[in-house]
Amino acid sequence: MKLRHIFASLALSLTAIGSASAATIILDEPGRGFTSSAMADAPLGNGAWSANTFGEPESYSQQYILWESSAADADYRLGDLMSLSFETLKPSGDNDFFIQIYTFKDGTNDGASWYGQRITFDPLYAKNKNAPADTWNTWSTAEGENQLAIYDHQNFGGYEAPTFAELMDENYSDDEYYTFPGVNYASEIIKGIVVKTGSGWANTFEGSIDNINLEFTGNRSLQIDLEPASVPAPSTFVLFVLALGGLAARRINRA
Repeated sequence: MKLRHIFASLALSLTAIGSASAATIILDEPGRGFTSSAMADAPLGNGAWSANTFGEPESYSQQYILWESSAADADYRLGDLMSLSFETLKPSGDNDFFIQIYTFKDGTNDGASWYGQRITFDPLYAKNKNAPADTWNTWSTAEGENQLAIYDHQNFGGYEAPTFAELMDENYSDDEYYTFPGVNYASEIIKGIVVKTGSGWANTFEGSIDNINLEFTGNRSLQIDLEPASVPAPSTFVLFVLALGGLAARRINRA
Protein backbone atom coordinates (compact mmCIF):
# COMPACT_ATOMS: atom_id res chain seq x y z
CA MET A 1 0.00 0.00 0.00
CA LYS A 2 1.47 3.35 -1.05
CA LEU A 3 0.55 5.59 1.84
CA ARG A 4 1.41 8.77 -0.03
CA HIS A 5 -1.60 8.13 -2.27
CA ILE A 6 -4.11 7.96 0.57
CA PHE A 7 -2.75 10.30 3.22
CA ALA A 8 -3.62 13.95 3.36
CA SER A 9 -0.49 14.83 5.29
CA LEU A 10 -0.76 17.73 7.67
CA ALA A 11 2.42 18.96 9.35
CA LEU A 12 0.50 20.48 12.21
CA SER A 13 1.30 20.16 15.87
CA LEU A 14 -1.78 21.39 17.68
CA THR A 15 0.22 22.62 20.63
CA ALA A 16 1.99 25.06 18.31
CA ILE A 17 -1.31 26.86 17.84
CA GLY A 18 -1.62 27.62 21.51
CA SER A 19 -2.89 26.22 24.76
CA ALA A 20 -6.37 27.68 24.25
CA SER A 21 -7.14 27.83 20.57
CA ALA A 22 -9.08 26.46 17.62
CA ALA A 23 -7.62 25.14 14.38
CA THR A 24 -9.73 24.90 11.23
CA ILE A 25 -8.50 22.64 8.44
CA ILE A 26 -10.12 23.22 5.05
CA LEU A 27 -9.91 20.19 2.75
CA ASP A 28 -10.91 20.99 -0.82
CA GLU A 29 -9.51 18.08 -2.82
CA PRO A 30 -11.61 14.97 -2.18
CA GLY A 31 -9.97 11.68 -1.32
CA ARG A 32 -10.70 8.22 -2.67
CA GLY A 33 -14.38 7.55 -3.32
CA PHE A 34 -15.44 11.14 -2.62
CA THR A 35 -16.80 13.98 -4.70
CA SER A 36 -17.12 17.53 -3.46
CA SER A 37 -19.89 19.95 -4.24
CA ALA A 38 -21.35 23.26 -3.16
CA MET A 39 -24.29 22.93 -0.77
CA ALA A 40 -26.31 25.85 0.45
CA ASP A 41 -27.31 23.95 3.59
CA ALA A 42 -23.85 22.56 4.40
CA PRO A 43 -23.19 22.54 8.16
CA LEU A 44 -19.87 24.35 7.71
CA GLY A 45 -18.64 26.56 4.88
CA ASN A 46 -20.00 26.39 1.35
CA GLY A 47 -20.14 22.68 0.64
CA ALA A 48 -19.50 19.09 1.69
CA TRP A 49 -18.07 15.81 0.44
CA SER A 50 -20.26 12.98 -0.83
CA ALA A 51 -19.63 9.30 -1.52
CA ASN A 52 -19.39 8.48 -5.23
CA THR A 53 -19.26 4.70 -4.85
CA PHE A 54 -22.89 3.81 -5.56
CA GLY A 55 -23.07 0.86 -7.96
CA GLU A 56 -19.32 0.20 -7.71
CA PRO A 57 -18.61 -3.25 -6.17
CA GLU A 58 -15.75 -3.46 -3.64
CA SER A 59 -15.48 0.32 -3.57
CA TYR A 60 -15.30 2.62 -0.56
CA SER A 61 -14.66 6.23 0.41
CA GLN A 62 -11.53 7.05 2.38
CA GLN A 63 -9.59 10.15 3.44
CA TYR A 64 -6.69 10.03 5.87
CA ILE A 65 -5.64 13.12 7.80
CA LEU A 66 -2.43 12.65 9.77
CA TRP A 67 -0.90 15.53 11.66
CA GLU A 68 1.83 13.88 13.73
CA SER A 69 4.93 12.32 12.19
CA SER A 70 6.31 10.70 15.35
CA ALA A 71 5.15 9.80 18.83
CA ALA A 72 8.01 11.84 20.29
CA ASP A 73 6.62 15.01 18.70
CA ALA A 74 2.98 14.30 19.50
CA ASP A 75 1.34 15.90 22.52
CA TYR A 76 -2.21 14.58 22.25
CA ARG A 77 -3.42 11.34 23.76
CA LEU A 78 -6.81 9.71 23.61
CA GLY A 79 -7.28 10.77 27.22
CA ASP A 80 -6.99 14.43 26.10
CA LEU A 81 -9.93 14.06 23.71
CA MET A 82 -13.05 15.50 25.31
CA SER A 83 -15.42 14.92 22.39
CA LEU A 84 -15.61 14.04 18.71
CA SER A 85 -18.51 14.89 16.40
CA PHE A 86 -19.41 15.07 12.71
CA GLU A 87 -22.49 15.62 10.56
CA THR A 88 -23.90 13.43 7.80
CA LEU A 89 -26.75 13.61 5.32
CA LYS A 90 -28.24 10.57 3.55
CA PRO A 91 -31.54 9.45 2.02
CA SER A 92 -31.94 6.10 3.80
CA GLY A 93 -30.29 3.08 5.39
CA ASP A 94 -28.40 2.35 8.59
CA ASN A 95 -24.82 2.45 7.30
CA ASP A 96 -23.05 5.80 7.35
CA PHE A 97 -19.65 7.44 7.21
CA PHE A 98 -17.52 6.64 10.24
CA ILE A 99 -14.43 8.17 11.81
CA GLN A 100 -11.36 6.27 12.99
CA ILE A 101 -8.60 7.61 15.23
CA TYR A 102 -5.19 6.03 14.78
CA THR A 103 -2.56 5.93 17.50
CA PHE A 104 1.17 5.28 17.42
CA LYS A 105 2.61 1.82 17.96
CA ASP A 106 3.69 1.03 21.50
CA GLY A 107 4.13 -2.75 21.37
CA THR A 108 0.83 -3.62 23.08
CA ASN A 109 -1.73 -5.24 20.76
CA ASP A 110 -0.65 -3.03 17.86
CA GLY A 111 -2.89 -3.32 14.84
CA ALA A 112 -0.35 -3.05 12.00
CA SER A 113 3.19 -2.07 11.13
CA TRP A 114 2.32 1.64 10.98
CA TYR A 115 -0.24 2.12 13.79
CA GLY A 116 -1.06 0.95 17.27
CA GLN A 117 -4.80 1.16 17.90
CA ARG A 118 -7.56 2.13 15.47
CA ILE A 119 -10.58 3.41 17.39
CA THR A 120 -13.76 3.47 15.29
CA PHE A 121 -16.60 5.94 15.96
CA ASP A 122 -19.53 4.36 14.13
CA PRO A 123 -23.05 5.81 13.66
CA LEU A 124 -24.35 2.33 12.79
CA TYR A 125 -24.17 1.35 16.46
CA ALA A 126 -25.00 4.75 17.94
CA LYS A 127 -27.07 4.89 21.11
CA ASN A 128 -30.37 6.85 21.29
CA LYS A 129 -30.44 7.07 17.52
CA ASN A 130 -32.56 9.80 15.96
CA ALA A 131 -31.41 10.47 12.40
CA PRO A 132 -34.17 11.43 9.95
CA ALA A 133 -33.48 10.90 6.25
CA ASP A 134 -32.49 13.83 4.03
CA THR A 135 -31.48 15.87 7.06
CA TRP A 136 -28.06 16.82 8.39
CA ASN A 137 -27.67 14.78 11.58
CA THR A 138 -24.98 15.22 14.22
CA TRP A 139 -23.13 12.20 15.59
CA SER A 140 -21.17 12.78 18.77
CA THR A 141 -19.41 11.08 21.65
CA ALA A 142 -21.45 13.36 23.94
CA GLU A 143 -24.27 11.82 25.92
CA GLY A 144 -27.72 12.13 24.32
CA GLU A 145 -29.11 11.46 20.86
CA ASN A 146 -26.87 9.75 18.31
CA GLN A 147 -24.14 9.01 20.83
CA LEU A 148 -21.35 7.18 19.05
CA ALA A 149 -20.37 3.69 20.10
CA ILE A 150 -16.72 2.72 19.60
CA TYR A 151 -14.58 -0.34 19.02
CA ASP A 152 -10.96 -1.20 18.34
CA HIS A 153 -9.33 -2.72 15.25
CA GLN A 154 -10.07 -6.38 16.03
CA ASN A 155 -13.72 -6.52 14.94
CA PHE A 156 -16.57 -4.75 13.17
CA GLY A 157 -18.43 -3.35 16.14
CA GLY A 158 -21.81 -4.04 17.69
CA TYR A 159 -24.66 -2.55 19.67
CA GLU A 160 -23.05 -3.45 23.00
CA ALA A 161 -19.88 -1.50 22.19
CA PRO A 162 -18.85 1.04 24.86
CA THR A 163 -19.10 4.79 24.58
CA PHE A 164 -15.89 6.79 24.48
CA ALA A 165 -16.52 8.05 28.02
CA GLU A 166 -16.84 4.47 29.23
CA LEU A 167 -13.58 3.48 27.59
CA MET A 168 -11.77 6.43 29.14
CA ASP A 169 -13.15 5.64 32.62
CA GLU A 170 -10.33 4.14 34.67
CA ASN A 171 -12.84 1.72 36.18
CA TYR A 172 -13.97 0.38 32.80
CA SER A 173 -13.23 -3.31 32.30
CA ASP A 174 -12.26 -4.07 28.70
CA ASP A 175 -14.39 -6.85 27.31
CA GLU A 176 -11.78 -8.56 25.08
CA TYR A 177 -14.10 -8.18 22.09
CA TYR A 178 -14.68 -4.51 21.38
CA THR A 179 -11.47 -3.41 23.12
CA PHE A 180 -8.23 -4.94 24.40
CA PRO A 181 -7.74 -5.54 28.15
CA GLY A 182 -3.99 -4.95 27.89
CA VAL A 183 -4.25 -1.49 26.33
CA ASN A 184 -4.28 1.71 28.39
CA TYR A 185 -6.42 3.64 25.93
CA ALA A 186 -6.21 6.99 27.70
CA SER A 187 -2.42 6.97 27.27
CA GLU A 188 -2.49 6.07 23.56
CA ILE A 189 -0.79 8.82 21.50
CA ILE A 190 -2.94 10.13 18.65
CA LYS A 191 -1.47 9.92 15.15
CA GLY A 192 -4.44 11.09 13.07
CA ILE A 193 -7.86 10.19 11.72
CA VAL A 194 -9.58 8.67 8.71
CA VAL A 195 -13.04 9.42 7.28
CA LYS A 196 -14.39 6.27 5.67
CA THR A 197 -17.18 3.99 4.46
CA GLY A 198 -17.16 0.18 4.49
CA SER A 199 -16.10 -1.76 1.41
CA GLY A 200 -18.87 -4.30 2.06
CA TRP A 201 -21.71 -1.83 1.56
CA ALA A 202 -20.38 1.33 -0.07
CA ASN A 203 -21.70 0.26 -3.48
CA THR A 204 -25.26 0.78 -2.18
CA PHE A 205 -24.51 3.87 -0.10
CA GLU A 206 -25.40 7.49 -0.80
CA GLY A 207 -24.52 10.27 1.62
CA SER A 208 -22.53 13.39 2.47
CA ILE A 209 -20.33 14.43 5.39
CA ASP A 210 -19.04 17.72 6.79
CA ASN A 211 -18.02 19.56 9.97
CA ILE A 212 -15.76 17.11 11.79
CA ASN A 213 -14.83 18.37 15.26
CA LEU A 214 -12.35 17.15 17.85
CA GLU A 215 -12.39 18.93 21.21
CA PHE A 216 -9.38 18.51 23.50
CA THR A 217 -8.58 19.50 27.05
CA GLY A 218 -7.33 23.03 27.61
CA ASN A 219 -9.96 24.61 25.32
CA ARG A 220 -8.18 23.30 22.24
CA SER A 221 -10.10 22.10 19.21
CA LEU A 222 -9.63 20.87 15.66
CA GLN A 223 -12.38 21.48 13.10
CA ILE A 224 -12.28 19.91 9.63
CA ASP A 225 -14.26 21.66 6.90
CA LEU A 226 -14.88 19.59 3.74
CA GLU A 227 -15.29 22.01 0.85
CA PRO A 228 -15.77 21.99 -2.95
CA ALA A 229 -12.63 21.84 -5.05
CA SER A 230 -11.01 25.24 -5.48
CA VAL A 231 -8.89 26.72 -8.26
CA PRO A 232 -5.43 25.16 -8.67
CA ALA A 233 -2.93 26.38 -6.12
CA PRO A 234 0.85 26.73 -6.33
CA SER A 235 1.41 24.32 -3.47
CA THR A 236 0.02 20.96 -2.42
CA PHE A 237 0.78 21.77 1.19
CA VAL A 238 -0.56 24.71 3.18
CA LEU A 239 -2.13 27.34 0.95
CA PHE A 240 -2.73 29.91 3.56
CA VAL A 241 -2.51 30.50 7.29
CA LEU A 242 -4.74 33.02 8.97
CA ALA A 243 -3.99 33.87 12.57
CA LEU A 244 -6.43 36.19 14.24
CA GLY A 245 -7.45 36.22 17.87
CA GLY A 246 -6.08 32.75 18.53
CA LEU A 247 -7.73 31.22 15.45
CA ALA A 248 -5.60 29.44 12.85
CA ALA A 249 -7.13 28.37 9.55
CA ARG A 250 -5.24 26.14 7.16
CA ARG A 251 -6.14 24.86 3.71
CA ILE A 252 -4.43 21.78 2.33
CA ASN A 253 -4.69 19.44 -0.63
CA ARG A 254 -4.28 15.68 -0.63
CA ALA A 255 -0.69 14.52 -0.65
